[in-house]
Amino acid sequence: MQKKCGVFTQKGENYEAFKSGKTNPIVYIPTYMMDEILWIQKKPRWLEEYSFEEKKSIHEEIEKCREDIKPFEMFERLLYATNTPLEETIAFVLDWLEFKDVVHVKENPDNHDIEFKHNGKLYLVEVKGKGEGRKGAGDKEDIQQLRSWVERKIVNENMKRDELEGFFVINHYRKVNPEERDDPLTPHAKEFLKLNNFKFITTPHLFNLIKKVQNSEITKEKAREEVIKGEKYE
Repeated sequence: MQKKCGVFTQKGENYEAFKSGKTNPIVYIPTYMMDEILWIQKKPRWLEEYSFEEKKSIHEEIEKCREDIKPFEMFERLLYATNTPLEETIAFVLDWLEFKDVVHVKENPDNHDIEFKHNGKLYLVEVKGKGEGRKGAGDKEDIQQLRSWVERKIVNENMKRDELEGFFVINHYRKVNPEERDDPLTPHAKEFLKLNNFKFITTPHLFNLIKKVQNSEITKEKAREEVIKGEKYE
């Protein structure tokens, strides 16, 4: 037996959208989801006068829990995100670790992604989230791009090289379980890191440092030291 509901027709365990033409795709919604949609109806404004105090209290608790869980969701992004969401996460984590003057430079895409200060130096951060296959690792183009940001600071703002540090952050092979990922850097990327005396860190390593801080295994100060030290590469 078929059941119609607006533009949807129930067929077994799913609802199917009516088609208005041959080229339009068919949309399916599971019955349990459709039931929830139908159950929700617009509430009149005056209903607030009849609200239960206990319900208000529960809603406040829910909102607080949502706020409390946001940092953990940001931390988890380190393992799978790319592009702007990953940049936002790195900036959030650096600020959480209490680095100074953390800025996500998002208003101008033709620029480094993030900057922060530590021990009197300005760190310029290039962030990359890479996919699978041969393009899953950081490459020499990424390091050359970071070098261009450092050079521009020197030329345009008259900064000295010893006042600047280039820092490369990569979420390599982001679609793969971190324990199963390959080398985060290509051989050329490693040589260019050495050539420019830049540091790098992977987001899974950063994630593990955060977990240690959360578990009171290390302090934020120690975590900052580990970040600045960067990861070793052969």
